[in-house]
Amino acid sequence: MSRIAAQPTVCSLPLGGIEVGMAGGGDEGIPYAITLSPNLSNLFILWQEYEHGIGGRKAACHFTQEERGHKKVKYTYCNRKKVWDLVDKMIRSGYTADSAIDKIYT
Repeated sequence: MSRIAAQPTVCSLPLGGIEVGMAGGGDEGIPYAITLSPNLSNLFILWQEYEHGIGGRKAACHFTQEERGHKKVKYTYCNRKKVWDLVDKMIRSGYTADSAIDKIYT
């Protein structure tokens, strides 16, 4: 349970249609809000990214099929989806998100 106590709290604010900037360069850039964080240090942050989004980015659970399929997001989304589905399955079976992630760690 020490990982839960060390977890910082994050206040997620809606973007409200504000253009945050573009990820990548040139014509193939996609809006920054439709990208995934490049490096996540633990599963708690990974779940936070899925549920609420991190750093002004859109929550991964709200990505459309087109956004999930973009070449800059597709590979990362596919790999992380395995963990997101496992945590979601454990939540549906009665665990809280934090206890499900703790159970994965142990």
